Amino acid sequence: MNKKFKKIVAILCLSAIIGALGFSHGAPAENKVHADETGTKWTDPATVKVVDDALLQTLIDPRADGQSKVTYSGETWTPKRETYNPADRRWQGLISNVKVGNRHWACFYTGGKKEPDPFNYIVLCYSDDDGKTWVDPYIIVDHADLNKSNIMLVVPNLFVDEEGDLWLTYLQSEFWGVRFHNAECENIKDLTWDEPIAFGPMKTNQPPTIITLENGTTEWMVASESQVGDSHVGTTKLWVTKDKGKTWTLKSQIQSSAATARRWPESQVVQAEGGKLILASRIEGGTVGGVEVSISKDYGKTWGAYQVNLDKPFIGPGSKFFMLRLSSGNLLIVNHDTSSSRSKIKAWLSEDGGETWPYSLMLDRRDDVSYPSAFEKDGVIYATWDKGRYIEKEFRFSSFTEEDIKKGYILSENQVVKGIISRPTQYLDVASVNGAFPSYIEKPVGTKSAEIRDTLPTEITVTDDNGNEHFLKGKWKSAGYKENVKGYYLLTFEVDSYPLYLSDGKDKLCIVVRLTDAQAPENSSSSSNNNGGGEQTGGGCKSAVGASFTSLFAILGCACLLKRRSKEN
Repeated sequence: MNKKFKKIVAILCLSAIIGALGFSHGAPAENKVHADETGTKWTDPATVKVVDDALLQTLIDPRADGQSKVTYSGETWTPKRETYNPADRRWQGLISNVKVGNRHWACFYTGGKKEPDPFNYIVLCYSDDDGKTWVDPYIIVDHADLNKSNIMLVVPNLFVDEEGDLWLTYLQSEFWGVRFHNAECENIKDLTWDEPIAFGPMKTNQPPTIITLENGTTEWMVASESQVGDSHVGTTKLWVTKDKGKTWTLKSQIQSSAATARRWPESQVVQAEGGKLILASRIEGGTVGGVEVSISKDYGKTWGAYQVNLDKPFIGPGSKFFMLRLSSGNLLIVNHDTSSSRSKIKAWLSEDGGETWPYSLMLDRRDDVSYPSAFEKDGVIYATWDKGRYIEKEFRFSSFTEEDIKKGYILSENQVVKGIISRPTQYLDVASVNGAFPSYIEKPVGTKSAEIRDTLPTEITVTDDNGNEHFLKGKWKSAGYKENVKGYYLLTFEVDSYPLYLSDGKDKLCIVVRLTDAQAPENSSSSSNNNGGGEQTGGGCKSAVGASFTSLFAILGCACLLKRRSKEN
């Protein structure tokens, strides 16, 4: 009996030691990552850790103590003291998002003073209320770098495989992947994962694309390329795996039409329909339009020559775009609506396999916005992007439907418009205009914009995210408004001067105006103040051609719908 008691005590002590070593963050020991002492080489896997108070207070690198020096890429400096606490982040960017079950996941990278930096690491955060609030950070993925070799983790992306498992991919010299299990679990502590695995020498800042082949089987496809200076500069290589990343095969490759203007590995493939695949690649500085496109008609075995100087949405200022095949079979691209600057993030929709893109929805009209990501589940599209990586340090989140894209504004119920995933700064949004004006108005065709603007206040009191009130003065603008063309238009309140750190990041100082054929009812405004900030050009809202209601009953129904949405918000 005494021996049995000693054996039990020994087992309990061993369990306590294992727990103290950090193997108790909700994942079984066999699913936990390597011990830190193996983190000496670039080929060693990173660590995956659930955040707790102790980790938040831990230095991101022993040299991040505010005293040690770092030498990297010919430069030597003394980094500022930095822990995993979001308040210490000097920059953050390059966000990716998916939804598994009812849980949203997002990842990005940060650490050190810039990108790339020897202290770069990856953050995973999540939301259980459809993106309204987020837990940031929840998981940290980092490398111990015990030999001070400046090992960094960069350009993370999320995607969901055929079985519904969540994957994180990133570059750590090579292309790496981490498979998570139970990502939709009711209790977040039940989340488990496998040790990170090195996929291979591919270089990409896009997640794999799941391609359905002619026989019904699937394969993951990655469009890989290298930075200028490598031996295969300007060549896009299409790699595929049929065993979830264990082995990869080079399927095909294509030479860029503008190799000298290719720099960052951000090519992406989307399956349009059947064997038709679209490959798009980033070109720097808006050269030849900023994006080149190639088409395959045999599931990626062969490709046509890259085409350049294309129409929207295949343009860009030298920045990342994101393509997605929706469950409807239609195609989505989220990209810049300009080739001259990182501004105007917009979503485009194609209903004919990418031949034409007649519908669009402006997601963020501001400057210094970039690197969108998108995911669709149950007919709702979820888009993320960053704003001001080194200043505001914002990650924005909007949800919308295909119908919203067609209308040019987010008008469907229960959607999030430019919500905040993470912003560890003092910047604030206008949260409410306190009923000073509606966000949606319906008027009959022929109504002049001045007739509407003259009824709107030019001095208003708004409330910010913290509940503080601010007095704003300004004037109303109605760019692109055509009084004799039915459709959707946008009125914006141009503020004379914002208080420090305050901005209209959620487009609360905007009104969507819909011109209809029928006489609008006397009380046709919605009190909701939540819209997508779309744009109006040419013959009415180009995203809403043919989308107007044909009866007064439908117009009244739309107004009531928006009123109800306002009350719910």
